[in-house]
Formats: sequence, structure tokens, C-alpha cells
Amino acid sequence: MAQSESRVRNADPILMLFEQHKDLGMSEVMNLSGMSRTTAHRHLRALVTGGELIAQGKGRATRYHLPDPPKTQKA
Repeated sequence: MAQSESRVRNADPILMLFEQHKDLGMSEVMNLSGMSRTTAHRHLRALVTGGELIAQGKGRATRYHLPDPPKTQKA
């Protein structure tokens, strides 16, 4: 298993947080998950790179949220 795949699988508890909260910042992820800043950052980065989360903003103002579901076309 590739290291990036392992990170995404280990980050699943973070994804569960986003099912309960619309968007979160780094400090909120740290507080809710109990992860250190470094660990939370690593997991968030892997989820953003994998397309499972969207990052908006820069630096301390960065907020993370789930991507919008794909729109279905009507027949």
C-alpha cells in the first residue's frame, strides 16, 4: 500500500468530523480529533490532494469542507 493511500485511510476520522460540521479550520480539527498540529496538517493535506476535501483560504484563515456532490442531469 502506498504511503499516501495509508494517510487517506488514517484520515477517515477527520472525514467523519466533516459529516457533522459544514467547515472546519485547523484548530477545530485539532480540538475535535485530539491530533497534534503536525498530524492534523498531514492528514488534511492528504485529503485535499486526494480530492476528498476542499481547502479555501491561506495560512491561518484556511477552512476545509467536503466537496459539493456532483449534480445529476435530468433526462
